[in-house]
Amino acid sequence: MKEQYKGTGSSLSVYLDENRYAVAGTIQTSIATIMSAMTLQNMAKVTLLTGSGVSGAERIVSGVHSDFYALGNMQFSFLAFLGSNLMPGVIMLAAVLSFVTAIVREVYLYRINEWMDTAQHYVTAALCGKLLPHYFFYCLVILAYIGLFAGVSGFTALKASSLFIWFICGAACLLVMLTCAILICGIAPTWRFSLVVASGFAAPALPFTGFSMPLDSMSDIARTFSKCLPLTWFIEGQTQQWTLGADIWDMGTTFGVFLLMIFIPLILGIPVFRWKYRIFAKRELEAEADHVS
Repeated sequence: MKEQYKGTGSSLSVYLDENRYAVAGTIQTSIATIMSAMTLQNMAKVTLLTGSGVSGAERIVSGVHSDFYALGNMQFSFLAFLGSNLMPGVIMLAAVLSFVTAIVREVYLYRINEWMDTAQHYVTAALCGKLLPHYFFYCLVILAYIGLFAGVSGFTALKASSLFIWFICGAACLLVMLTCAILICGIAPTWRFSLVVASGFAAPALPFTGFSMPLDSMSDIARTFSKCLPLTWFIEGQTQQWTLGADIWDMGTTFGVFLLMIFIPLILGIPVFRWKYRIFAKRELEAEADHVS
């Protein structure tokens, strides 16, 4: 501002995080308004030196104006500004539904005992054998998603950003979805209710990531809820890499929250799941005995 008033200022470069497009748009408009006002003031100051007086300077300055009509920007990329938030949300929703469906399928097909016999009645082994193929598949989907933005479309903003760390954030978020699926299947009374809870857990996450509504503008309850959603932290980690090129040591909070979100559902979910599915297995045997008799 001092350089601008002295007449020695150059163009101003502003870098905005378009992942938070609503916030970035507001900041961009505010900066443009301020710079426009400063330009008019500087023009009025120069005009006063011509001896035209205050009224003359005001008349000259007010006569120089611009009209701006936003009819649509063909260069505005939906893929970069909205797809980068919408696509991970869809992937995470599909992943948690896939995890839950893989588990509850054994319930409604009456194959729990067969499933547990295959795993020699080790619940952890049974869950790993059932869920890991789905997990690796969605890791490939996340890898393709990153390749779409950083490779095909070339949206990588900084050379310092690490695609590997970006992928680890996605893999960690998927792992949270997997452990939450185990917990959901353990606490839900029926397999249908498990699917409903999984949808209710993952589907509303998008508005709480902060990409459309700033987190600071939310109420304390909404902000706390957003911090409990894994998608919020994936978007956080993605922004740290894609936009800021952060080092992995600067992402301790992001990965620390991911670890908590992985271990807490796992510690709570495995015992509950083991207890519940033993009851389901017993009911299945009783149903088979009644059918034979």
